[in-house]
Amino acid sequence: MHKRIYIYVFVWLNLILASIYYMSNYMFKESVESQAPSVFPANNWVKLNTRKNNLVLFLHPHCPCSFATVNELKRVLARTDVDLSVVFIDLDKSYDLSRQELFKQVSQIKAAKIIIDKNNVMTKAFKVYTSGTILAYNKDGGLIFQGGITAGRGEEGDNLAKNKLVQSLKCQKMSQAQVFGCSLLDSKD
Repeated sequence: MHKRIYIYVFVWLNLILASIYYMSNYMFKESVESQAPSVFPANNWVKLNTRKNNLVLFLHPHCPCSFATVNELKRVLARTDVDLSVVFIDLDKSYDLSRQELFKQVSQIKAAKIIIDKNNVMTKAFKVYTSGTILAYNKDGGLIFQGGITAGRGEEGDNLAKNKLVQSLKCQKMSQAQVFGCSLLDSKD
């Protein structure tokens, strides 16, 4: 009888440890790093504002982590003056993004210019691979920040990555942070 209890306890503890390992591995698994151009790329969708810093945020419309990124972005925008473009990738041409809650939340940000990236053209031009990636370019078009602004997948609150972005915007010095989010490109891209 005692052996059976020990076996059950052993199995139960191993299941708990495996669950903790899986969840922490998921929450803090770093995504593929972007290889953003060091100079703002010429394109037909986002124009460089030569009077202030420029932020370009890439979002996957179905990534649950995107809400945390948008909430953190609102906090950054309250502390800085930037030109903001938010790029949504267009996964399904028949899907109406404007009916999605994340799209509605972003459209309420007064400074946001929303771009729908058909066929991943912008995603490829800026060499961004992960939802939640923010690229910050100064008014001269130089890259000063690349990365995410959350501490983990779907995590909100004060964190080093968000503070790095704010410092880069103030000091105009290049900084990077990890990105935690869903892939923007299909494996065939």
